[in-house]
Amino acid sequence: PSTDFYNLALQYPDLTFVGNMLSDIYVADYYVDGGKKYELTHNPQFFADMLDNAVGSATATIEEERACALGAGLHSVDYISHTVMVPYSIRHSGLPNEIIHVFAEQHLDNIVLKENPGVREKILDVTDESWNKCIPLLKRTLNGYNEFEIDLREGRTDDLISIFITQVRH
Repeated sequence: PSTDFYNLALQYPDLTFVGNMLSDIYVADYYVDGGKKYELTHNPQFFADMLDNAVGSATATIEEERACALGAGLHSVDYISHTVMVPYSIRHSGLPNEIIHVFAEQHLDNIVLKENPGVREKILDVTDESWNKCIPLLKRTLNGYNEFEIDLREGRTDDLISIFITQVRH
């Protein structure tokens, strides 16, 4: 059966993808301050906050921002991979998180790529316009958290977004 979220994902697949990916811009802070900024962008509350902040912008309609927020919600499933899959990999491999984490996630990525041939090319085809429709929502949402205040004010968030988009495309 169709749902509003299902229809959003069908109508705006690129925006859903971008919202999913932008949730990872603070992956660089995974080992900083106990990963607080990373954790804040990887949980169901962040998805709820993104939805609440999806009010439209100069670059995106409310529906387009809701698709971006949906992507963040789908990314919150990543929270499960970090609380179930990665710990399982650590326990069963005997390797520390710093080593096994990337391999555990890559294993899941490989399954997705095998099941969905051509998905990598679709990722590379996401336009600047799609990224620019989701970025204002992300920044508006981060602005509601004290932990991101300095990063937003000093431009670090913009720098992370720019670097992250470049990395995703290559």
